Amino acid sequence: MDWARSRKAREDRATAWESMKKYLDAASAENRSLTEDEVTAYDAHEADIERLDTEITRWDNAEKRSKVIDVTEAQVKEGYKPTGDNTDAGAGATGGQQEAEVRAMAAFRSYLTNGNAARYVEVLEEHPELRAHQASNDPEGGYLIAPQVMAAGLVQAADDATFMRQLSHVESLTEAGSLGVPTLETDLNDADWTQEIVAVTEDNALRVGKRELKPEYISKLVKLSRPLVRKTRGGIETLVRDRMSYKFGITEEKAYLTGDGSQKPLGVFTASPQGISTARDMATDNTTSAITTDGLMNAKYNQKASYWPGSNWIFHRDAVREIRKLVDGNSQYVWAPGLQSGQPDMILDSPLKVSEYVPNTFTTGLYVGIYGNFDWYWIADVFGLEVQVLTELYATTNQIGYIGRRELDGMPVLEEAFTRVKLG
Repeated sequence: MDWARSRKAREDRATAWESMKKYLDAASAENRSLTEDEVTAYDAHEADIERLDTEITRWDNAEKRSKVIDVTEAQVKEGYKPTGDNTDAGAGATGGQQEAEVRAMAAFRSYLTNGNAARYVEVLEEHPELRAHQASNDPEGGYLIAPQVMAAGLVQAADDATFMRQLSHVESLTEAGSLGVPTLETDLNDADWTQEIVAVTEDNALRVGKRELKPEYISKLVKLSRPLVRKTRGGIETLVRDRMSYKFGITEEKAYLTGDGSQKPLGVFTASPQGISTARDMATDNTTSAITTDGLMNAKYNQKASYWPGSNWIFHRDAVREIRKLVDGNSQYVWAPGLQSGQPDMILDSPLKVSEYVPNTFTTGLYVGIYGNFDWYWIADVFGLEVQVLTELYATTNQIGYIGRRELDGMPVLEEAFTRVKLG
């Protein structure tokens, strides 16, 4: 891939930002508003930055997805052996195990193409070490658990669309139906200064609680035309994975951010004593319709410094558009663009994440962003993508249906690691 284009996009974005700052700085120095011509030019640069943001994200995602395995059954028959960058399954696996996983992938691709599970089941029977990961398979019932190589690919693609999974602490459940998270509800008081021979004063303030994550089902049906399936020439599992990862990813993203916790994850923008209570809301110095520099500083400094190294800001792009205009007491802009691949934009020296699913109604008393260390947002996964192929149901429209199912849950487990940005 031509990564020079990604680098050029970052350079163009930085140039546009410098031009925008010149307009703002000139108006500020003269204590006036932007002129009509300046507003037109500023908005044009703003549009360029948003377009380049999308392009940069697309290139970054393409780089990650380019590492996903793509091997046909014919290649396997010809003696294909996965090595190094060819497959994520290669890490820690023996040559024989890698070959078995590749054969499983090719057989699963055949299953997705024609609905015949026999070859995939045959591969699993030949390799007990793979069959151990496929306990829920029911070929007679019409569905199979995707091989680990494909499941890992879907999780990676979902990571690209839903950064909450990247930021959060993820636990994969294999046997337990739920995950109990121990929480420190009340800490001990400070130690007492005392003498050498004096009875120690008992402290009974310590209280330990538990929050429970219980994975719930999410599912999605994708229909593809039979000609399209044929034309993918051995890459049908990539197409199904990409389309399902998009649908699953958006569903997860919304839930981790705004879910109400009822048969779905509890989102960070939902006030709840089980997650982040209203005690962690910060509206001081924000206006009834806008975020201010002081409001952002209040949000950041509402958290203990020990949480800062792993903390991120999350805003909607509408909020970022306004934050770009804010300066601190030294006339330094609080927003700074990331210039290198993989380097995020920053607000007050902390990384910024942008999501379409963050609340963006700028009215008094509403949430418009969050600052938090998402190591303290836990996701419980039942690892494995269950895929059912429907070869006959949509035959009249010349289509094949694919139903995907997963189980997951999520919630904040330590509220002091988060501060929600609220309007005054």
